[in-house]
Amino acid sequence: MDKGKMRKELELNEEAWDLYEDAMEEGQESKRKKLLKQALKKKPDFIQAKLALVEMEADAVLRMKKLQQLKVEEEKRLEEAGLMEEKGDFYQIMETRPYIRLCYSIFEEYLNKRQLRLAMKEGEEILVYNESDNMGVRYSLMGIYCCLEEFEKAEVLSNQYPEFSVPMLLYQSILFYRKDDLINFHQKLQEVAELVPEVSDLPSYEMNKPSDLEYLALNSIEEVMYFMARFPELFLSDDLMEKLLETWVNAKKYEA
Repeated sequence: MDKGKMRKELELNEEAWDLYEDAMEEGQESKRKKLLKQALKKKPDFIQAKLALVEMEADAVLRMKKLQQLKVEEEKRLEEAGLMEEKGDFYQIMETRPYIRLCYSIFEEYLNKRQLRLAMKEGEEILVYNESDNMGVRYSLMGIYCCLEEFEKAEVLSNQYPEFSVPMLLYQSILFYRKDDLINFHQKLQEVAELVPEVSDLPSYEMNKPSDLEYLALNSIEEVMYFMARFPELFLSDDLMEKLLETWVNAKKYEA
């Protein structure tokens, strides 16, 4: 490619990015769509703009169809560029990072529709391509494993990402409850309480449901409630909730 043509392509890329960033800050849907389409005219293979447009599709069935089609197209493009072999580091490579975001959108679609087996498969695939798990897929995967009682998979994931965090401890406690291992069930709940002493106030606490984990304070009661609300079906048992509250609420009363 000659220098003039290369310079022109760089200019179009910069203009496309400017339009995309303006679109992401635009609150009016029609204007956002217009800006994204203008960005795609400048840069036809602009995956971020394509994904943003698809995510605005109101029809869930059509939205998923478009996401799947976009994934096939992106895999083909990355394959031709020799990038599909860079498994494990996709989020660290600028050219492959959008693919992870695309897969995460598909993962969330499956999860929201409670198609848990499909979500599980998609989530596990994301971790193959993005071992550092910058999107936090491991937390939702643990919740899915709880729902499906995939004990072995949960153990493998816990070993792969050993951490003392609210979601991991919370979902691990549910896994022990599902196995009727009440000693470890209570132990994990106590570890949650060590991180978040405020959980003793859970019965009387009111919170406006957060739209995004990004805006939650780490090791807060809001974080606990967020991950409980992520999989409400895990906490429907009266027996489980009684034991959970006994650990978090009554334990504090006994200490007093």
